[in-house]
Amino acid sequence: MPKTMQYFTLDFYDLTEQGLRKLIRAFRSEGQNTTEFQEPSRAVRQDGQRIKAFKLFFDSGQSITVTVNETGDIVKTKLNSTVIPVDGKRSERDYAKDVANKIQRNQESFEKSLARKAARAIKNESNNRKASKTLMRRIEEAQEAHAAAKESLAAIDTSLDEVNKLLSEVRNATDKDRGLFSSEKDRTNDLLEQLEKLGEIENG
Repeated sequence: MPKTMQYFTLDFYDLTEQGLRKLIRAFRSEGQNTTEFQEPSRAVRQDGQRIKAFKLFFDSGQSITVTVNETGDIVKTKLNSTVIPVDGKRSERDYAKDVANKIQRNQESFEKSLARKAARAIKNESNNRKASKTLMRRIEEAQEAHAAAKESLAAIDTSLDEVNKLLSEVRNATDKDRGLFSSEKDRTNDLLEQLEKLGEIENG
C-alpha cells in the first residue's frame, strides 16, 4: 500500500506568537525574520468549517496571511495580497522554506510596487495642493460674506436704535399728555367742588 502523505498541523486554539514559535523559527532559519505578529480575530465559518487567520510581517517588508481550519490544517496562504500555492506542508521547516522562496522571488516586484505607490502618493499630494488653492479661495469668499453680513447687521442695529429712540419720544409725549390730562381733571374737580359749595351757601 502506498504511504499516506503526512502534513504538519497547527493548534487552532493557540494561534499565538508563542504557539507558533516553531514556525516562526523555521522562517528565521530561511532568512525571513519576523518583525511583527498579528493574532487572528475570532473564528468565522466558511465552507462548513471554522477558520482563523494570523499574519506574519517580515523585515523584507512583505507579509503572509495564513488561514487555518479547525483541524489545524493550513487551508490558504496569502503573500501580501495574493493567494499563493504552497506544496511544502510536511513540516514547519518544509512549509517555511517553500513560502520563503516565493517571498524572495517576489521581492523585486514588491519593491517596484512600493515605488509605484510612492509615486502615486506624491502625485496625489500635488493634486491636493492644487485643490487646497480652491479651498483657500472658498475660505476667502466665506470671510467676505461674513464681513458683508456684519455690515448688514450693523445697519440693522442702527435702524433699530432709531426706532427705539422714536418709540421713547412717543412714550414720553404720551406720558406728558397723560400728566396734563390728570392736572386738568383735578382742576375740573376742584371747580366743581367750589360750585357745589357756592350753591349750598346761596340755598342756605
